Amino acid sequence: MAEHYSYLADQQGKFDSPEEKAEKAELAGRIEQAKANAAHAQPNGLFEDFARSVGHSAIQTPLNAVTQLIDKTTGTKLLPNVQIGMLEAPAPAEFGTSNYWAQQSGSAIGMIAPFLLAGKAVKGFTRAGLTEAELAANLSSRSILGLTTKEAVMTGALHDTFLRPVDQNSTQPFFVAKALNGANGAMTMFALSTIGQKFTPTPGASTSRFLSLVKNPYTGGFASGLGAGAVSAQGHQYLGNLNFDSAGSFARSATVDAKFAGLKETAETAFTMGIIGVGFGAYHNAKGRFESPRKNFEWSNKNDTADGAAPKEFKVVGGEKAVTAALEQVGKTGEAL
Repeated sequence: MAEHYSYLADQQGKFDSPEEKAEKAELAGRIEQAKANAAHAQPNGLFEDFARSVGHSAIQTPLNAVTQLIDKTTGTKLLPNVQIGMLEAPAPAEFGTSNYWAQQSGSAIGMIAPFLLAGKAVKGFTRAGLTEAELAANLSSRSILGLTTKEAVMTGALHDTFLRPVDQNSTQPFFVAKALNGANGAMTMFALSTIGQKFTPTPGASTSRFLSLVKNPYTGGFASGLGAGAVSAQGHQYLGNLNFDSAGSFARSATVDAKFAGLKETAETAFTMGIIGVGFGAYHNAKGRFESPRKNFEWSNKNDTADGAAPKEFKVVGGEKAVTAALEQVGKTGEAL
């Protein structure tokens, strides 16, 4: 800004009129003011960048997504009115600096809450009305993230469709862009769940010290998030570049003119999803610590046949973690805990 005013002021030397001299003096004053402002300007502190990034991704971004959808559906213009000053995203810091990592970490941590809420909504839907046997089978097929692959895919689609805004610079029809957001979210969470299952301890299997370090919610969550982030970055760039103006333009944008994410964008998204993966794993692990300590199954033979040869039935009593432990025990000994 100061250089801009300096250039304009230099041009004023060509003029001799009092008005032009006054303008030159005014420009010179602006130069000094701009220099003074630049001299006193300080970058945000690490905590401020971190906190604002957390708030922006946890609250402002989902709020923008919902409001944007309302505006497009009803014709209102509410989006400018829901911007919260203290939740404004900080100016992007230079790559690799401490402020940069504070912003990236804060943004990733802030995204955990919306993802967990989406996952909770999906689990409430997919597990409603299941019999106890079906629920137990469902729980036994989870990854370390606490979600089955089906639930993970639905969580990603729900989150990116309704809680991720469409890019303001997108040239795609709004609802098409929304659908593509959801598709990318589904692919991302599919990768997160699939990779996460590789880090899930095998029930009943002995685990070495090395495997116990690798196959846990934190290492597995971060590793699966890295892979999912790479998928997300490439999918977002590719799908966002698709052109729906005509069949020909679509074909070109999907093939010869296709675009993919660069290394920097891929690394940033992978880091973000890695933190989200850790968040899923940590939440699932911590949740189990507060579940019921009661025995996990109640065995019953209420429906004995005439010859008394009825299969045993069970009833789920403990929480998710308790059921998982019981399934491991049944698999090894055939008896409940």
